[in-house]
Amino acid sequence: MSKSPTLTAILLAAFTEVTCIADQSNMFFHPRLVPVDVRVIDTNTSRPVVGAMVKPCYLDGTRYGTNTYLSDSNGVTRIHAFENFAVIKVTSSGYWSESAVFVPTNGVFTNVVVNLKRFAK
Repeated sequence: MSKSPTLTAILLAAFTEVTCIADQSNMFFHPRLVPVDVRVIDTNTSRPVVGAMVKPCYLDGTRYGTNTYLSDSNGVTRIHAFENFAVIKVTSSGYWSESAVFVPTNGVFTNVVVNLKRFAK
């Protein structure tokens, strides 16, 4: 019993179509990085923390793996994170360090705010 050449051609075409549809940028071995704005706020005063160091975590093997970012006069800095989650560690002189995990809402990171608490005097 031999296979029909038509059936083989249809199966090959279907496999090719499925393979072409796959988005290579979202495959497991090719994670996509996106920019994320992080705001650092003083817990007690609700004012921005200027010069806070924001370090993205778990980016080993990417070109952003060793980067650290400093918050500006509004307490904001832009980091790079995986499109499905962001893990960061934030430190600043006179404050307790804080780690945080964020996930996007509808594919977009919004309201990424880290509150730092000052050391007791």
